[in-house]
Amino acid sequence: MGIWKALLLAAIVCGLFIWHQWPRSLPEPAALSADPHPDSRRQLAQGTAVGISHRNNTFAWLGIPYARPPVGELRWRAPLPGKAFAEPLLANRYGSFCSQIAGQMVDVERQQWGRPVGSEDCLYLNIWSPAFTAAALPRGRQRLPVMVWIHGGGNSAGASDGYDLSALAGQHKLITVSLNYRLGPLGWFSHTALRDRAASAEDASGNYGILDIVRALQWLQDNVAAFGGDPGNVTVFGESAGGANIAALLVSPKAAGLFHRAIIQSGSLRSTSLAAAENAADAEIPGHAGSSTELLLTLLAGEQQPPGREAARRQLEKMSGSDIAAYLRAKTAGEILHAYKPLVGGMLHIPTLIGDGEVLPRQNFAEVLATPGAYNAVPLITGANRDEMKLFMFLSPRYAERRYGLLLRARDAALYQRRARYLSDDWRARSVHELAAQLARAGNRRVYAYRFDWDEQANSIFAPIDTMLGAAHGMEIPFVINHFEGLFNKPGVFTTATRSSRETLSQAMMSYWAAFARHGAPGRGSDTQLPAWQAWSGEGGQAGQAIVFDTPRDGGIRMITEQLSVQTLKQRLQRDGDIASREERCGYYALLYRGTPQWNQQEYLNLGREGCGDIDPALYVRL
Repeated sequence: MGIWKALLLAAIVCGLFIWHQWPRSLPEPAALSADPHPDSRRQLAQGTAVGISHRNNTFAWLGIPYARPPVGELRWRAPLPGKAFAEPLLANRYGSFCSQIAGQMVDVERQQWGRPVGSEDCLYLNIWSPAFTAAALPRGRQRLPVMVWIHGGGNSAGASDGYDLSALAGQHKLITVSLNYRLGPLGWFSHTALRDRAASAEDASGNYGILDIVRALQWLQDNVAAFGGDPGNVTVFGESAGGANIAALLVSPKAAGLFHRAIIQSGSLRSTSLAAAENAADAEIPGHAGSSTELLLTLLAGEQQPPGREAARRQLEKMSGSDIAAYLRAKTAGEILHAYKPLVGGMLHIPTLIGDGEVLPRQNFAEVLATPGAYNAVPLITGANRDEMKLFMFLSPRYAERRYGLLLRARDAALYQRRARYLSDDWRARSVHELAAQLARAGNRRVYAYRFDWDEQANSIFAPIDTMLGAAHGMEIPFVINHFEGLFNKPGVFTTATRSSRETLSQAMMSYWAAFARHGAPGRGSDTQLPAWQAWSGEGGQAGQAIVFDTPRDGGIRMITEQLSVQTLKQRLQRDGDIASREERCGYYALLYRGTPQWNQQEYLNLGREGCGDIDPALYVRL
């Protein structure tokens, strides 16, 4: 037998062994009935809605329109209130998710990945409540806290239907809500041709995704009492881009009074200037690679004879503002989306959270949040996962090697762990430690921080998922909502072997989140039996207090005092003896700080023993 046949046979045998020995992922939950439940009839401002019986002893109302469909002339306009229902609304199915490039973030067949999916008619929300009859609905002071989930996906992918919020609602007596908002270039798009013809400042802002979320919060103010919810006690919570959008709500005057607590899970404080959102990438003031002008040049380039960027530029110079607006509105969502090259999970590299000066401030979010009275000051939880960046490295062939569909390993295990640590610590430094310190300086003492550490995925010599994925980006979500199936149920991640410890940790996290929604402080959780979650207290460069979420195997739930900042990371980078090369050291500095206010040319030139003077920082890309 030849050597290659022998190796192939060995791989097949190993694969069969792995298939039989690998810890099983959880079974998918049984399908829910779509039949209307007579006790779920609710009277809304738009008319009557009827829901269904759902998991965890709840009723659910799925696919309620909270705004008019933003189609036709309403594309790139602020959302308008929805019309009255002509007939009672049977709210038994999720509404269409928003237009995007298909990938891991939405529930579609793998054959559709890389193609446009979804609809521009997508402004729907979903509500869960304990299974009250209409007569038993909480009223007055008995109304329940409301928690509104904002999904992630880089503001260009994802959907509300991947998140079952029934456990929070049923077990902790809350009203929970999820919603869709416009994504990608249909949700975040600023161009002078559209802005000059806008009917209002909101229409001109380019921040249609944020305006959708604001409209949903306004809808809840008018309607959530019909479900037993308290419009005076609304908590917004979200992860990744959803967390960044919550930071945007904190600084947006349009969201004032619409929410009363906020939870940012692995978010960021980054926003985009108008110039970056609109200018060409090679303009005197360079724009974002996915700016509105770059989109136009890409679309026009393929229509010229001969095709090309210069021909497209000449054509664009001939077009009036009304020509450009008409041209853009004539394009289908698919044509617009196809002009971008999708990243991991179908996400697009586009400018979002645009500092237009009306919906969002022109100055950066960190500056606004550090100024007393300049933002919507509410009690806040902010946190991140210990190994945030491992998710993206795990999915990248640049760092993770997969063979025969069976074997998985890091191409360089030591480099994999070092890179993940620096990039993940930078994420936590910016979105947790420095944010909490800024708010403390601004006088907000109602800030609570966390770090999520759970890393008990399956492990074998063929696929060490626990060390390659660990406490990666998004891993905390199923713990917060106590739903480990569906979008999160991947082979080897959540197995039957860890069911008991996962359930205990999930119940604790839900208890803290529910207590925070109810009281504005997580305390010892809803049942007051958990460790006390103390407020962050550090200011400036001082260390602050955070709670760690983990199982007893790795230390359990506990408070820690930790100092992590851009400055401490720079100091670590300067003296880290484990970094293998000068190029690696200079690369981390360029990855973390190039193009940010933290970039210091002199620091870069003098980094380490030999400095980085002959290494172009532009050579380094994050993934």
